[in-house]
Amino acid sequence: QLSNFLLNKNLTLTTFIFGIIERSLIPFGLHHIFYAPFWFEFGQYVSHSGELVRGDQRIWMAQMKDGVEFTAGAFTTGKYPFMMFGLPAAAYAIYRNAKPERKKIVGGLMLSAGLTSFLTGITEPLEFSFLFVAPLLYVVHV
Repeated sequence: QLSNFLLNKNLTLTTFIFGIIERSLIPFGLHHIFYAPFWFEFGQYVSHSGELVRGDQRIWMAQMKDGVEFTAGAFTTGKYPFMMFGLPAAAYAIYRNAKPERKKIVGGLMLSAGLTSFLTGITEPLEFSFLFVAPLLYVVHV
């Protein structure tokens, strides 16, 4: 009953909890195991052609194809703003606050990590760079 309440009555709380758990699992590499069922299995939608579609990602694509109001995508769309803008901005802030004698090294690392996050959505290089230097910052980021 709790899962039914979370998915059907309070999707905002559900996606918040999902995000916290997923971000917390990244340092251990377990986030792939956690998010896969949400993205590819949970939920169902019957398309206009009568096909049963399962999984948040596939449902969103099917709804876009059918031209109907979106009821899916909650477990994927929230990641894009921080992967494309938030984390690269954090990389720039880290570069700006680096000691003058370390700016070149930090700049190379942060530029490559920020671009990787923006272009591919792979956030681990940037997140690990501040996880090991400032663990409290990572906790706030989660």
